[in-house]
Amino acid sequence: MQIAKRCSEDFALHSAQLARGLVLVSVENSHREQGFELLEKARSAAIGERFNLTTVLTIDAVTAAERARRGDLDGAIELARRVIAEQFESGAARDLGPATSVLVESLLRRRRAPDIDEARSAIETLAAVPTDPGFVFHELPLLRMRALLASADGEAERYRTYADRYRVTAQSLQFDGHLASARRLAAPADP
Repeated sequence: MQIAKRCSEDFALHSAQLARGLVLVSVENSHREQGFELLEKARSAAIGERFNLTTVLTIDAVTAAERARRGDLDGAIELARRVIAEQFESGAARDLGPATSVLVESLLRRRRAPDIDEARSAIETLAAVPTDPGFVFHELPLLRMRALLASADGEAERYRTYADRYRVTAQSLQFDGHLASARRLAAPADP
């Protein structure tokens, strides 16, 4: 950040704000708020056409996840829906996996009448996106979301199948965040 500020180059500064902000918000510590402040600066720069506009959707997906984490499920769902729609509209599908994960998990936690059907539809929409074989940035979230949906449907065997596949895949890729998430899925005896 300090080097980017000294360079007097807006793109470098906003890139550093984005990178540092994403790191700070991804760790449970006292610097999360600072991370969101940096992300807001990068987002404002992008909207003001002083930075890459595609970062807005990345930041919005992270913000939707934070809203869900804080219990604002309606806000998380609304923002995740918007991110997903804009990604399909623009063709920039970089954040479809994370945004769909936020949407599905928030819907399943909220549990209103149409929520499970919308979650199921969102999962199938992501699964239908053309990707190269083994595209793990969709594969991993899909395995996790399918396990969560199976749990919501009360299907213990299907839940275990997807949870196990999620854990094995995360472990083989050495994706620590996904592996920790997979271990949390494995913790309950029954979905």
